[in-house]
Formats: sequence, C-alpha cells, structure tokens
Amino acid sequence: MTNRGHQESSESAITISYYVILYMDVLNQREKLSKIVELPTTEEEKESFFDLLRDTYGVIDGFERMFDAYLSQTSRELPSDIPETHRERFKRLVGENIGKTLFSDSMLYYFSLNEQEGAIPTIRIRDLLFAASSVFAGALADGNPARGGIDVGIAARFPRVGIYGPGLYKAYSLESEVAQHPRIVIGSELEGYLRASAEDDGLSTESALRKIFAQKCLDLIYVDTDGVSALDYAGKAIRDLYPDWKGTISQATNYAQSEWERFKNEGNEKLASRYVCVLNYLNDRQKKYWT
Repeated sequence: MTNRGHQESSESAITISYYVILYMDVLNQREKLSKIVELPTTEEEKESFFDLLRDTYGVIDGFERMFDAYLSQTSRELPSDIPETHRERFKRLVGENIGKTLFSDSMLYYFSLNEQEGAIPTIRIRDLLFAASSVFAGALADGNPARGGIDVGIAARFPRVGIYGPGLYKAYSLESEVAQHPRIVIGSELEGYLRASAEDDGLSTESALRKIFAQKCLDLIYVDTDGVSALDYAGKAIRDLYPDWKGTISQATNYAQSEWERFKNEGNEKLASRYVCVLNYLNDRQKKYWT
C-alpha cells in the first residue's frame, strides 16, 4: 500500500482506494431484543414493549449521537477563527468528512486515504481514534459495552450501495474474531501505515503535519496482554485530552467489575474471563493515569 494509492473505475468514475474503516458492534442488544416475542395488546404490555425498544434502539441512537458530538469537536467542522484566506487550504489538508453507515446494532465509520487533493489522512485518523475512544469509554461507563475493529482496506463508494469492498470484511473480522472482549482492535495495516507516516522525513509542511498527527495516533494505541494492538481508550492521551474524565473511567471500571462478578457467580467462565480482561486493563490505567 502507498499513501497515494487509488484507481479510477471506468464505471461512473468510481474511485477505488484504500480506506480507514472502523466497524463497531454494540453488545447485549440481541439478548434484550429476544424478550420481544409478540406484539403487545394490553397497556401494560405496550409500556413494557416500548421500554425494551428504548433500551435497545435508544442505546444505538446514543452511540451515533456521541460519535457525531465528538467528531464535531475535532476537525470535522472548520473552526470559526480560521481566516477566510486560509479556509480552503485547511479543508484541503483535512480532507473529506468521515462517513458513516448504521445498521441494526452495528456501525461503520470510514474515509479514504486518497491524498490526490493534498489531504493529510493522519489528521482524520486522529479524529476517528479520539472519537472512538471517547464513545467507547463513555458507553462502557453507562453500562453499554461495545466491541470493534479498525484497519485499512480496499473499498469504494457506489451510488446506491454506499461503501463496499474487502476492507469492510477486514474491520468486521477484527471485531468478530480477534477482539473477543469489549475493546477496539487495531489492524496491522493501519498500524503499519501510521508507523511509516511517523517516520516521514520530508521537509514540507505537509510531511511535518503527517508525522505529527501519525504520532498522535500511535499514542492512542497499546499492546494488550495477548499481544493484540488495541485502542487505549483510558490511556495517557485520553487523560491529557479529557483530564476531568476520572469519574467516567471509574464508572467504566465499576461496570467491568460488576459484570465480571455477575458472570463468575453464574458460572459463565467464558464471559467472566472476558470481563476480567477489561477490568485488568482499566485497573492498570486508573493506577497509572487517573489517581
């Protein structure tokens, strides 16, 4: 893969390129929805029915709203204090907005690594990683765990279908096969792209920015105890960005503790072992950065 790699398709001038793709799945929704077995008839049944819908759809809607809120705090919108003479250059450097596709209890966030218009993709990658960290930690604190995968892969945007290509399956495979417990796994191709960008020895302003933002991205990645690279959603970079998040991290830790105890008491060793991984990570980060 090269930084600028892309290809024009002859069909409707569709651009095929490398995309950064985040696939995230909100957990426990199937268990909640399974309680809805028939249409309600009495007022009591209707109230229970809508409570369940609010507890399922409401969670998914909350994830989307949180993503939108955090992305709007980054470079998705142009800061109002940028002089008019520099706004076009700023937009060119930042590149296209981060796209999204929502379906059921899953969501995709993505953007192209195409640099043909002068964009610096590491800026958008930083935006997406910060937003994902914030949403993941906040949702976990509210008792809504998620699991995800993010990587670089080939895809294209089609007029009626939207984004499609093997890159989507790479991100999905990371979530479904590698993550195992609530965390967001970082794919090897994305990590390699960031490390190569962080070593950019060019002398231009663009090269310097690419390098700076790549390092900011790498600061959001850690290697978990099983050797898997994952998003450090409660690490030092998040502490530096949100120093008042001690309560949020504490609530997330309490939730992981309660889930571990619940599954252990139920004799569910599989899920208990998964939540002990989450608990160990959060306890370690609390001790290092949030005390």
